[in-house]
Amino acid sequence: MYITLGQDNPIIAVLRLGRNNVPIEDPVRYDANVAQVDWPFGEVACANIPPSQYPRATRLTLSEVTPVTITPQGKPIEVGALPAENVRLLAFGSVPATVTMSMKVVREGDEIPALTSLAWSPGSTQFPGCPSSNALARGLLTGQVEITLSNLVVDGVPVELGQSCRTSRPVNLNVWGAYPYTVIQGGAMGAYDGMRDLTDALMGGSTGPLRSPYYEEFEGKTLAAPTGVDIPPFKDCGVGGDDLSPMVTAMASGPNNPVRINQAALMFTELDPDNLLKCDAIKCPLPGPETPEMPPLPDGETR
Repeated sequence: MYITLGQDNPIIAVLRLGRNNVPIEDPVRYDANVAQVDWPFGEVACANIPPSQYPRATRLTLSEVTPVTITPQGKPIEVGALPAENVRLLAFGSVPATVTMSMKVVREGDEIPALTSLAWSPGSTQFPGCPSSNALARGLLTGQVEITLSNLVVDGVPVELGQSCRTSRPVNLNVWGAYPYTVIQGGAMGAYDGMRDLTDALMGGSTGPLRSPYYEEFEGKTLAAPTGVDIPPFKDCGVGGDDLSPMVTAMASGPNNPVRINQAALMFTELDPDNLLKCDAIKCPLPGPETPEMPPLPDGETR
């Protein structure tokens, strides 16, 4: 299924640009562009030199992103949560159904961990032969969320799911920037098969493990190519002894669910926790960008 949160249901996020990463051990200050790393994504089609000659000139920025559900007046409702969204499903293969879906960042005890934004900004001369190396910048928003479902209606009949109908394990969220996306200016981001870069080549993941201590907890990990989100089975669905989890799983779970969002340009302003819509002198966070086009569904599906 395709999930979208459009202009009528915007996501407000607080971003801390740059990690405490200077020095790497026992950090004491921020420096958003301190890291210089190798380009981790292999050959760039428009470059006229081989990957072995690419200079170590890619700037790496790690940032923390905390989504916040807000009222229309900008008052925070819940930190770490995305706005609830009505989603259309099919029950028993053909019966139309609707359900309210909520996504929250997976808590670690009493802590609400932030999502992580990674941005790779190539140097202007890193890929000779390309029209603009800076346009090859890549961004990735990654983390884990929990999905809960409520207000299920099957063929016009309400079905009580209770208060705890949720995914049985965390959902891995890996949303990539689509050209010409940049973290600062925003643009289209997605998690679906077939994403392409500036050179119209299919975007792949890293060609091997990430090699720099500036990656922090991502060092030594390999980044997979863009693909849809896998939604695990659901648990604790139903009331009064009725276990509806298998039915909900059949409707809502499955691999390779495409996601696409549009990010507005960042707004650099003093944070007012009582008014997250507060404007700076240049721009305001709302209205948000237009709803993005629907990405292709896997295997010819239409829902």
